Amino acid sequence: MDELDDQILQELLANGRITLTELAHKVGLNRVSASRRLRALLTESGVRVIGLAHPAVVGLPVMAHVSIDAASPVHGLAEQIAQDHRVLFVSITAGLMSLISEVRAKNHEELQACIDDIRRIPGVTYMRTSIYTELLIDVLHPAQIKDLVIDQLDLALIEILRQDGRASYATMATALGISTGTARTRVLRLLDTGVVKIGLTWRPASQERVTRMGLGLRIKGTALELAKSLEAIPGFTFLASSIGQHDVIATVHGTDANAALRAVDQIRAIPEVLNVESWIHLKVVKEEH
Repeated sequence: MDELDDQILQELLANGRITLTELAHKVGLNRVSASRRLRALLTESGVRVIGLAHPAVVGLPVMAHVSIDAASPVHGLAEQIAQDHRVLFVSITAGLMSLISEVRAKNHEELQACIDDIRRIPGVTYMRTSIYTELLIDVLHPAQIKDLVIDQLDLALIEILRQDGRASYATMATALGISTGTARTRVLRLLDTGVVKIGLTWRPASQERVTRMGLGLRIKGTALELAKSLEAIPGFTFLASSIGQHDVIATVHGTDANAALRAVDQIRAIPEVLNVESWIHLKVVKEEH
């Protein structure tokens, strides 16, 4: 991927359903060239644009970041942890810990049970857990779903968006037997209220084409204040305040290691950031949304 592809990725990160006309204008291409570039990114580079459903919609409001150290070969251990349906993310990492996982649960009791089950797996030597308190970049941004009623049609539209975040309104309408106008109105409501956020992910087979770096921050002030300082730094795909090992947990994507490192240097320069622990995701074993 070149610099122009990186610009397109940044626009997709900002608005996954950006129109071709808007995309072409923002990156300085004509519509045909923008379409060709976008198609190549989505079919050849491994990038996926998907709809990320608000955890409350799918009944999993309790979320935790679990870092794991291991005495045994980590690939087999990662595969074993990934078999647990409560674990939605597992990655083999280079850093202080061997593995990073994300657990989502119905309640704190289920979260504790999952962590206990992981701890019992032979080869697990040490674990650290941080419970997310607010997701600032991801499915809860913005989060205004308290009084929103979700029906079966909304759930069907969410499922289509989870498979293809750029699915056209006409495609959704045909699949569900509704009018294009109804599909458009419903999807825009889901997006505007934060029930669904359109984001980027990478297919496992294409992970070598992108550098994904995790960060655990100790800060002064609030995570929300820090998020405002981070808005100008490109590449953030996840940012959450947490209780536990870290005050803030983040993920930065770069087209190469240098891009990710530049982002980390910018983060270290922020006065509110007291300490940065970082890790590189070498291989994502499981990632579900």
